[in-house]
Amino acid sequence: MSNPRTDNDVKTTTATTTTASSSISFSSNKDNQIHILTTLQHHFVNEEDARATDDPSIDPPSNLINTWKSLNATLLRLHARRILDAASALGWTAVLEQRPRLDLDLGPLIEQAARAQLFRPHGTTPPPERGGMVSARVRVLVSETSLITIELVPMGPGSTLGPKLRSCIENYTANPFGSMASRADMNVPVPVPPSRVVVDSRPTLPSVFTRHKTTRRDVYDEARGRPDPPLRPTTLPTEGEVLLFNPAGEIMEASMSSVYFLRDGLWVTPRQEAGGMQSVTRMYALEKGWCVEGVVVKDSMRQGEVIWLSNAVRGFFQGRICL
Repeated sequence: MSNPRTDNDVKTTTATTTTASSSISFSSNKDNQIHILTTLQHHFVNEEDARATDDPSIDPPSNLINTWKSLNATLLRLHARRILDAASALGWTAVLEQRPRLDLDLGPLIEQAARAQLFRPHGTTPPPERGGMVSARVRVLVSETSLITIELVPMGPGSTLGPKLRSCIENYTANPFGSMASRADMNVPVPVPPSRVVVDSRPTLPSVFTRHKTTRRDVYDEARGRPDPPLRPTTLPTEGEVLLFNPAGEIMEASMSSVYFLRDGLWVTPRQEAGGMQSVTRMYALEKGWCVEGVVVKDSMRQGEVIWLSNAVRGFFQGRICL
């Protein structure tokens, strides 16, 4: 992949606005306070193309933009749920009071942030042309006082709308585990180079900061630094990952991804009680019935075993266990 970016990159910007109910910042978060965090990939289309989808003569099921809008709304609701679950666990009442806003406005806030910081004339990225789209990595940070900060980083140049959007839709509508449902062994070829997945050498103690995504990422940074060779900050999860396990030997998750293992004919994601995060892609896969929760122990890993991983920026992708 050309011009790789770490999933920890941020874009420094300056625009800020305030609403009557809470503050919304479109500048990079630079303070040292802990923030609730959710990260995703968002696709921006040309405004005229977006308006054309309101034409009643267009059949929504056959219209890619409308299909993606509906699917994206489902994903954004899961992101809002994730933020609110973290706020509840942390006891952040000011954030919980914003529930209606987070449930309804996360998509419009991201679009507003793109106009304020990403696209010309305020940013350096050309807005999408007719028939085109621009994808960006989005970080939504929420402070204890309910300040919402949105950061965007473009994911490469603009692309043709049809093929890219169709691929994004297929990533969330077709069961990614289907073709591998009965064979996850070392002899099965995979269509693209899988992520190299290793098991951490030390257990990780579960805490509120492993169960919910925040800017406190120490245990993940430490786990990424222990393999030989270590995973660099620029190593994408599609290239390399490390599996974290708790003191009982149960796999929790990977450092930047949720994980899925074939066990007894079913794709199993580590149970919530293991102490890992409840990511949006994991919640989505469970709701779709693509996988089940269960106990996965580190001693069950096999050299060359094919597994699946996912996160909201990279989607679902394959990995191979390297012991």
